[in-house]
Formats: sequence, C-alpha cells, structure tokens
Amino acid sequence: MKIRYDSEADAMYIKFREGEYEISEEIREGINIDLDKKNEIIGIEILDAKERLTPSSVAEMSFMFRNSNLRGRE
Repeated sequence: MKIRYDSEADAMYIKFREGEYEISEEIREGINIDLDKKNEIIGIEILDAKERLTPSSVAEMSFMFRNSNLRGRE
C-alpha cells in the first residue's frame, strides 16, 4: 500500500495495489474509489484531506484496509 498527498490540491490517494482502473466512483462527496475490471478496489482518492483526516484516522484506515479483502461494490 502507498499513500500520497498533494498539498497543492489537498488530496490524498491511497493505492492498495498495482493495476489499471476501469471506473472511478464517488462514494461520498469528495471521496472516490478506483475499481478494476473485476470490480476490486485499486485505490481511494480523498479530496479536502486536511478537513477530513487526522494522522490517527490515516493510521486506522491503513490497518483496516490491510486486513480486508479489498472488494469493490457488488
């Protein structure tokens, strides 16, 4: 897993694995998931990251996603 932060855009991208996304879906205002052809999550984009996240919430998300199967929406 890789986490990137763009300070100019105030956007964070959490990449779970390599692959090309087939579709990007907004799951909540300012939060998008990238899905591959198998409908599995490749990554999550979080806009206005400073408003939405704290360092502890990022650590919690990392733990949560590491222990999941990273399936997309059914």
